Amino acid sequence: MEGNMLNTSSNTEESVQSGRDEENGPIQMDFAIVQMIQSILQNRTLLERPYLPRSPGRVLLPLLATPQASNPIFPKMSLAPRNRCVLPPRGGQKMCSMEICKKVHNKIGEFPAGREFTAAVLHVDVPNKTVFVWECGSVLIDFLFVGQTPLRELGQMPNFGEVFAFYSGADRSFSRVALYAAANNRYEAYRVDYGDYIQLSGMERIFALPDDLQKLPGQAIRCSVANSIRAAQLNMFKGNGVRLRVMDNNGGELLVTHIKNGNSESENAEDLQMDAAFEQTVPGRREMGITARIKVSFIHSPIDFYGHFLDGPVPPVWQEEDVPKGNFEFRPMDIVLAKYEDGLYYRARITAMCNYACLLFYVDFGYTQYAAVYSLAPCFPEQKMIPGLAMKFQIEGLRNAERQTEKVCDGFDYLTEKLLGQEIAVTITKYQHPDGFLIRLQGGLADVQPHILEEGYAFPE
Repeated sequence: MEGNMLNTSSNTEESVQSGRDEENGPIQMDFAIVQMIQSILQNRTLLERPYLPRSPGRVLLPLLATPQASNPIFPKMSLAPRNRCVLPPRGGQKMCSMEICKKVHNKIGEFPAGREFTAAVLHVDVPNKTVFVWECGSVLIDFLFVGQTPLRELGQMPNFGEVFAFYSGADRSFSRVALYAAANNRYEAYRVDYGDYIQLSGMERIFALPDDLQKLPGQAIRCSVANSIRAAQLNMFKGNGVRLRVMDNNGGELLVTHIKNGNSESENAEDLQMDAAFEQTVPGRREMGITARIKVSFIHSPIDFYGHFLDGPVPPVWQEEDVPKGNFEFRPMDIVLAKYEDGLYYRARITAMCNYACLLFYVDFGYTQYAAVYSLAPCFPEQKMIPGLAMKFQIEGLRNAERQTEKVCDGFDYLTEKLLGQEIAVTITKYQHPDGFLIRLQGGLADVQPHILEEGYAFPE
């Protein structure tokens, strides 16, 4: 296909020609992927196709690996890391995390004081009483996320405050970000559609955005609530619609209150009960320095993993005959029941959808999986209200390598062999935003951290 290449660019841009990445080798493509894209485009009007190529010579379609045989309808993405660091930004002004929310073109001006609206809760920073919500989705963001948007790769970081796209090797997805600070050869960035903050090393694959995505306002809406208990209560509604009332708008974030159904007297009684229940259970309220027992459910990297506290609720599970049957419609961020490899159903959040497939995050275990939409079942209302039980735990004193190497893969295998499926004791040393902890391994696992350093699987923090 003529459209499968990028024009040779300047020395600050990487080029891909004839299906080959000059720096990192061949980009694998599959005819099934092209068919999927053509099918999507044929079923949309011109007004619904802003992601179509602007000129045949500046197209990268698609940035995906060959689909896995187990799920050919929704291919997994895999891009090799860069072989050399990108050049630093030429300009722009550094700022704080709050200022970047104001700097980036966003939708906050659409929410005057007194307005009521329904939004999906993206994530919650309980200690800082901050909630990020998403009022409605965007087909542009959905297609960017799964790698179906024409992109031009860059060899230099954009200026501070400018929006661009980056590829996350950990999540195998694309998202829009803007730099706002830099220190110790690392860049602080804000994901404008998801409301979270990440660090970039300069070894990531980064891309210029087409005009339509460049001009699209950031979809994440930053809100604050009265106290951390109220934030924890909203955390129960992750992935679900909540009704909010704007009390104030300072141009950077909204002060909101949660609108509930029922009379005020019963709501006040319910609030008091929930305050007491959450007092000891929200992540930010676990005492630092205590020893806790957790069950490890997923290894994320050589230094961190997901698990749940054994003194908390047991992850719910359903048999085939227990889940609702029928044809259902779902949207991104919905909490659903998803069938896993063991034939049982577990709670999962839809993080992205494309055609008849979706990307799932199992909220009680921490792992990600692709699935066909028709295989999902709606989650029971009472189960939707229970916060996800999976927490992310990072071993203290370690940081990951900046690029994927054979050593990193060996480290992943080592931690998997040591921890996966085990019930272990850890000392909690620090709370990490949004739902995680820095921990120290105890007992017979105390030598894991020094062994990771000795073998070069990771580096000292």
